[in-house]
Amino acid sequence: MKSLISEFIDSKEKLLRSFGCDDDYHIESRLGLNWEIIEDDGVFFLSCWENIGNKTTSVIVKKNDEPLLYESADYTMVIAIDCIKIAFIFNNVLKVQK
Repeated sequence: MKSLISEFIDSKEKLLRSFGCDDDYHIESRLGLNWEIIEDDGVFFLSCWENIGNKTTSVIVKKNDEPLLYESADYTMVIAIDCIKIAFIFNNVLKVQK
């Protein structure tokens, strides 16, 4: 069990380093979901869904008045509040363009 926990911690730290961000987030994969970010009067909202009728929306955390988004070539990590502060990782191919 100890090695499993160590592997998880090492993997999490490596993942967050690859996005270049802090390491204090719960991570949740949403790779198979469609997603979009909407700004409304300076507040940024993250919506994601598999079926449009089951859309969930969270408030994106801001730092220095900018939304916390970490992007790589293929993925985006969005730091949002969904009861707790969570780092959501999405596949960029499924991002809805506006």
